Amino acid sequence: MSKSKTKEALILAKEIIKGIENDELRVNQILLKYKRFLELLNLAINDTEFSKIGPNVTELESHIYISEKELNHPMPNTVNISGQEIDFSGFRRTSLTNNITRNKKQLRAIKNYIHNEVNKIYMQLEFGLGAQTIFERYREKTDSLIARKMPTVTPKLDAIQENLNSKNPEHWANAVNTCRRILKIVADRLYPPNPNGKEKIVKGDKEISVGPENYINRLVLYVEENASSKKYCQIVGSHLKFLGDRLDAINEASCKGTHSEINDKEEAERYIIYTYLLLGDILMLAE
Repeated sequence: MSKSKTKEALILAKEIIKGIENDELRVNQILLKYKRFLELLNLAINDTEFSKIGPNVTELESHIYISEKELNHPMPNTVNISGQEIDFSGFRRTSLTNNITRNKKQLRAIKNYIHNEVNKIYMQLEFGLGAQTIFERYREKTDSLIARKMPTVTPKLDAIQENLNSKNPEHWANAVNTCRRILKIVADRLYPPNPNGKEKIVKGDKEISVGPENYINRLVLYVEENASSKKYCQIVGSHLKFLGDRLDAINEASCKGTHSEINDKEEAERYIIYTYLLLGDILMLAE
């Protein structure tokens, strides 16, 4: 759903919830707003449990109006039975009162149902819009960093999008393999292979390979040397290692002529998102 539709749906949701809680809207008005709300979400009102609640709303409201009017302005209600006038006005009043109570109960059930449904969806939309806004800010900053620091990466991001638009699983695998190439470009720029002619460097009690194909190791080392927070290093480093293992496995499968490592388009999209987020995390350290 587009951002503009999400915002319109949120506004409508607030109006519906407020209208029900403060008893500011008639059920018919609530229903019209609710139908529009569902349309924005591409949901049909007949597809919800609402279709199972009671008779026509207009009819219910009309019955309540007529019954209350008759209660406020009662007409004589007597019947002549065998020459004796019998007053049925008390019975009539009880019947009208019961009908009003029953109809109002049905309307309240409808209002309660709509309130619960709208409130539940409202919370989801509110969270989703917040997350979308956060990601958009992150994306804008990352795009700016890529344009300034890694301009050769931009065409590859465009190629990823083209491959994702395809229905061919091989193209999805190509998109993921492009992620691997992007991370390798970034590693070569920020932490070039074989520093001082060394294939390995010693860090603590470990020997770490830093050759041309050890791009993940080099990126992790770059993060460790430039991040001010140890926790940041741990998080980014673990994500890099996980993603690197997956990208290398997919690349190896591609080299063997099989794309079985990518099961569906959504899986490819996840790796691309992970790559993009890590790209932003790493390039922000280069500021």
